[in-house]
Amino acid sequence: MLSIKINHQINADSRISKFFKVAPVCLMTWTIFGGIFSAEGAVIADSGMVNQPGIHENLTGPTIVDINDPSKNGVSHNKFTEFNVNKNGLILNNNINESKTILGGKVAGNSNLSNGPATVIINEVASKNMTQLNGMIEVAGKKANVIVASPSGISCDGCGFINTERGVLTTGKVDISDNPSISVSEGNIILQGNGLQDQSDYTALIAHTINIVAEENSANNLTVMAGKNSDIHHVDGVLKSRAATNEQADYVGIDVAKLGGMYADKITLIAGQKGVSIKNRGIISADTDLVIQNNGIIRNSGNISSGNEMTIDADKINNRKGSLTSGGNFVSSSQSLENTSGSILADGALSILANTNINNYHGEIAADNVNIKSGSIQNIKRSERESSDPDKKSQIIAKNGDINILTDGEMSIGNGGTKIAASKGSVSLKAGERLGINSTEINAKDVVINGAFANGPIVNGLEGTEIKADHDVTINLGSLAAIASDSVIKAGNDINLNITNQDENARNLNNLGKFSAGNNFNYKSAGAFSNFGTAEAGKVIDINSAGFNNYAKVSGNQVNIHSTSGLYNKENGQILSKTSVALSSKGFFRNTGGITSVTGTKVMSNFYRNDGKIEGKVEVQPYK
Repeated sequence: MLSIKINHQINADSRISKFFKVAPVCLMTWTIFGGIFSAEGAVIADSGMVNQPGIHENLTGPTIVDINDPSKNGVSHNKFTEFNVNKNGLILNNNINESKTILGGKVAGNSNLSNGPATVIINEVASKNMTQLNGMIEVAGKKANVIVASPSGISCDGCGFINTERGVLTTGKVDISDNPSISVSEGNIILQGNGLQDQSDYTALIAHTINIVAEENSANNLTVMAGKNSDIHHVDGVLKSRAATNEQADYVGIDVAKLGGMYADKITLIAGQKGVSIKNRGIISADTDLVIQNNGIIRNSGNISSGNEMTIDADKINNRKGSLTSGGNFVSSSQSLENTSGSILADGALSILANTNINNYHGEIAADNVNIKSGSIQNIKRSERESSDPDKKSQIIAKNGDINILTDGEMSIGNGGTKIAASKGSVSLKAGERLGINSTEINAKDVVINGAFANGPIVNGLEGTEIKADHDVTINLGSLAAIASDSVIKAGNDINLNITNQDENARNLNNLGKFSAGNNFNYKSAGAFSNFGTAEAGKVIDINSAGFNNYAKVSGNQVNIHSTSGLYNKENGQILSKTSVALSSKGFFRNTGGITSVTGTKVMSNFYRNDGKIEGKVEVQPYK
């Protein structure tokens, strides 16, 4: 039944006739462009339905819809050929008796409700036109779940729900059952103008594509789902597609414009169809938790933030010049992560898993604790447009805990300058293959750099690198070719450096930099150690190598050097000890430099030659 009321006043017919008394030119204009008038506020029931909802239009107030009688399970199914809401709003009358509303004041009871009020109100729109929701939709009477389904699309400009538990806007088709489900194959939802201003306990936008253009869109608990999906249900309070299509796609499913904004207590973004991407150039902000599930690529050049936890599960994450900020823990899982000039920040723990690659060129990753696992890590300048500012560095920071970085393959974290800092915890780097940490600054309580296997990672050399630990620095590598003159490894306690590669050409080390240990410096290698820089320790220096050549300075409270090949202290070489020096060589021993000890120097070699200066007591014994 279709009825019309004007302000609930008598003599409605005369009011209507006066309202529609127009000039011929205007009437012709409305006839030609009829959709323009009807789209603003027309609500038209589907005449093909046996039972039709009652519609009461109001020129100055909200449209009132007396919904159909619900099923025994509380589902009220209402069909429309047009369902457009103007700025005055629309009321879904879900009360047998008179009720009080926010939009329209007192509303008379709905005589259709012989089975009582509905728990779910479905508004199904069969129209060629996009549904225009330019005002609020309020449920009069008992709170209910409301679904507006319009396959031709939905435009939201100041729309939202009042007195609803779940408010759903969808371009899908609703399976009318006791537990309604939704299937989507087409249609766009656009939030523009005044956007979404929803008061529902839970809000869902479900469409093939969704565009967020409005600057401010707000909700309590917001879920946005894009792509082709079927049999969509709420499972344990979470929106899930039980039969997501396997069809490969390549389009943007959720698009937040540069000036667009999404704000809610909790936000969930879902693009489950393979290849469907999520793009954000604006602001996505959740007061508590934020979840993104994407089977395509996430492109973020805007700001995505959560007051509590943020969880991202995607095929690829591109955060180039974007910001991901979590007030709690941050967890991401993807095939690859691009964070060039981007930031990933968390007040709690941060965990990043990328199966293939992470690129953090001039990017920032910071949290209380940082755990990163990837197939490889590379700081690569993708474009000449990227900043070449020498003061701008890639950063990985742990504010209160540890940093753990693990790769199955290559780890190259130094290009363009990198800072890794855990002032209150430890830094652990472990690479399965090649390791490059040039132009890198590492600061922590403890620093551990490990290879995955004995013949494992190869470090070509440390250039422009500073590794500092309040306690210990421990480095276990397959090989380390060189430490440049502008590199420093410093520990408050011990430095432990072990090179284990059995390849003779890969295990030799040339040190032009500086080792400085507050307590002990321990070096062990199957290759030769050539010192052109400085190795110093507050207590003991203990060097075991297949050959030792000293061109510069080795100093400690006690110095022990053992070589399975030759031991040569060159012309400018200085070996200094506040107590004793113990030198042993399975091959030759030769000194053309200076050796100084307080309590004496002991040399064990079968081939001894001294052309330099040895201060203090000297004891020479054959090598045994």
